Amino acid sequence: KDIMFFLERSNRTEYQKRRLKALILTMRWTGLRISDAVALKQSAIKKGVMYVKTKKSKTPVQFPLPVELINTLDKLPPYDGGFYFWSGNANEVNIKFAQHNYGKAISDLFELAGVKEENVHSVSHRFRNTFAVHLLSKGVPLETVSLMLGHQNISTTENYYADFATGYMDRAENMIRKVWTLKEDESLQVVAA
Repeated sequence: KDIMFFLERSNRTEYQKRRLKALILTMRWTGLRISDAVALKQSAIKKGVMYVKTKKSKTPVQFPLPVELINTLDKLPPYDGGFYFWSGNANEVNIKFAQHNYGKAISDLFELAGVKEENVHSVSHRFRNTFAVHLLSKGVPLETVSLMLGHQNISTTENYYADFATGYMDRAENMIRKVWTLKEDESLQVVAA
């Protein structure tokens, strides 16, 4: 079942449910790690696009946001400092504590749904995996997914997700064949448009 089904039936307050739903949708539709999602600021979103520099790889990434996520975040008043999911205390321990608490809340929802994981981190990371696999299954090139995940090397993406990128070599082959037919002043973007 949909994880939101279990969120709505959880014992959390309406305020907690709204925050947790927004965090889950953020991770699902951007592939952000929980550490990046919890530190998300309202100022990172401009005209329906989220701009973030990932903590792990220090890579800048940008995501177009689906309407559902934009609407959910619009209804969520940010904390002081403009943070959506964290009070913004400059203390590193406080953000780790917030990450842990959100991770535990997500883990509890998965347990309610009958999905068991030993590691809290693995549960929240499932949204990142869902984001990547969804893009790959819809034909988004592995290189593009790698950029969106903020991986510094495409081999990282390939190691984790190549099994889900069915047909990506066929798509690459087709793109190369198209390049062979281009005139001198044409590029692949013109053909694809």
